[in-house]
Amino acid sequence: MPASPLGKIKMASQVTAILLLILGWGPLPWLAPIGHAALWVVMVAAVASAVDYYRRFQRLLNARVTD
Repeated sequence: MPASPLGKIKMASQVTAILLLILGWGPLPWLAPIGHAALWVVMVAAVASAVDYYRRFQRLLNARVTD
């Protein structure tokens, strides 16, 4: 099953959140709160992506059973 657009959004948001947190730890401390907010975006994207993959997998299994 290929990666869905939601999976790609999840990955991009994860990378962005981690980058903001790393930069907020040291040289740019004002980025840390933005990084924490970005983690919530990651959480929403992860749940949405998981639901999407589950639905797609169920459709795939149901198609194989009926064939």
